Formats: sequence, C-alpha cells, structure tokens
Amino acid sequence: MPLDHGNKTHVNLLRAIYCAYTGADVAVPTKGAHWTELGFQGSDPSTDLRGGGMLSLWLMYNLHHHNAKNAVRIFKLSTDLSHEFPFAVVCVNATVWTIKALKHASLNSHANRMDSVIQATKDFYVGAMYEFFRCWKRAGGAMSRSGFIMKEVKRRARSSVSEMIKLAEVDDVRDLAVWEDDKDCLRSVLAWPSCCSRRDQLEFDAFPKANP
Repeated sequence: MPLDHGNKTHVNLLRAIYCAYTGADVAVPTKGAHWTELGFQGSDPSTDLRGGGMLSLWLMYNLHHHNAKNAVRIFKLSTDLSHEFPFAVVCVNATVWTIKALKHASLNSHANRMDSVIQATKDFYVGAMYEFFRCWKRAGGAMSRSGFIMKEVKRRARSSVSEMIKLAEVDDVRDLAVWEDDKDCLRSVLAWPSCCSRRDQLEFDAFPKANP
C-alpha cells in the first residue's frame, strides 16, 4: 500500500515517526526538505517508499516503539559525519528483506512459536536493523562502502533468520558482540576498494535514488 498524503491515518503515522526520531513536537508538513533529516532522499517520503509502501513506515515506527533508545542510536549514527547514511532508505531496504523472508516462509517457525505473524515480522525487522547498525559501525561504514556493506547485511538477514530474531532482544545495540565470521567480513569491507570491481564500487542499488 503506497503512502497517501490524503489519508489521515497515513499522515498521522508519518508525522509520529518524524517526532519520535527527531524529538520535534509539532505537526510537520507531509512534504518538505525536513524529511531529508530522517534520511529520505527528497521532500516527498512517498518517493522512497516504493519498495515497502506503508509497511516501511509501520516498521520504522515499530523500531522506535520496540526500543526507543536503540532506534535513536541507529538514527543518530546516520547523522554522524564519519558514519552517515540515509536512515529512512536503509529502513526501506530492511522492509524489503522482511517481505522476502515472509514470502519464502522463513519466519514460519518463529510465527508459530509466537502465535503471531505480525510479531515475527516485527522481530525480524528489528533484528535486521540492529545487524545493520552493528556491521556498519564496526566496519567504519561510509557511503563509499555502502553497496558492499548492505550486500553483506542482506546476506546475513537472508541466511541467518534465527540470529536476526535473537538480535531483536538486545537491550543496547552498542553492546553487540562480533560474530565468529566477522573478522573475514570486516577484512573484506576494510579492504575496499581493492577487493571489489569498479562495478561493485558504483553499486548503489542498496540506496536507490528517488525519481525526479
């Protein structure tokens, strides 16, 4: 379902997300340059939501509702000059991974345990975002390495569903331990660009550009 600026429920959720992450206490316009503060690539958030629609917004809100401190830590990292990344666009990517996990029945086991597909969806998404934070920060994430790091996090989310769900239980994302295979992963990331082709260096599918 796409974002409808004429739908009051959609607008309220969009504004609630802005207030939750930025600390603002005013009803901001649904379009404007202020949305780039959250990591949207333009003045209209709907442009970046093509891959996840309203589910992306709902999961962004749930990320904050699940653990507000961790959600803000991830958002703050995105605004750090040495680690910056488009927060909202990463959230959309995590939504796409979540949709694929649902389609491939990868969340069925957890959904059965929780007796809730919705809870399983939220847990996987939160875990995927925590994994992104962990990998991005430990690898010294920067936009020049974004394509490679996003591919690595996507691979982990696809192949380690149970680990993503466990990560959702972490109280403080800053305390996330390094996985056993992280040394190889980090060596590959830090070796950028020598380990990658020119095409890989220019690969920004992870951060799709908004249509004009």
